[in-house]
Amino acid sequence: MQLVQEEPLVRRLRSLLPPIDRERADRFQRAGAAERWTVSRAALRILLCARLGCIPEDLQIEVTEHGKPYLPGSPLHFNLSHSGDRALIALSEACEVGVDIERPGRNVRAVERTLSDGERATGDDLLQVWCRKEAWAKALGGGLGWSPERFDTTRTNGFALADLPLDGGYRGALAVEGADASHALRKLSL
Repeated sequence: MQLVQEEPLVRRLRSLLPPIDRERADRFQRAGAAERWTVSRAALRILLCARLGCIPEDLQIEVTEHGKPYLPGSPLHFNLSHSGDRALIALSEACEVGVDIERPGRNVRAVERTLSDGERATGDDLLQVWCRKEAWAKALGGGLGWSPERFDTTRTNGFALADLPLDGGYRGALAVEGADASHALRKLSL
């Protein structure tokens, strides 16, 4: 999903957010960051409510002690990631999901320190491996507040990982609880 939108739309999307999210958006310092964050959060609310039959302004999203968002009393699992001017949202009614997106040109030197021997042996693109790690960590509910070294994407213990084909040099990954990471990738236009 493209996060750069016209100002009138951003204002409308902002109105879908609860006061705590609007306050959080107001704390962003970098130009455009608040707008991109607002668009991604509002898009998540719109998609969740399309599935649940509610209105975005009334949706109650809670977070676990480790910061993973969830919907109290709902079987719908979801995850959001944004980087640069893009976002990914994963939804599932069947199992836990995690998603990550990274912009092109991101410094990957720090990623090298987190690789397991198995991940080094694959020869895969470092940024793609990072996306897999972060998506898996988010599906588990801890995000990268947990040590990324703990996540060996060559041995996922009950989770399936899928690389997502994205344009513009972006990398993305999806983690799905269970053995099947089949998915449908759709572009969202607001």
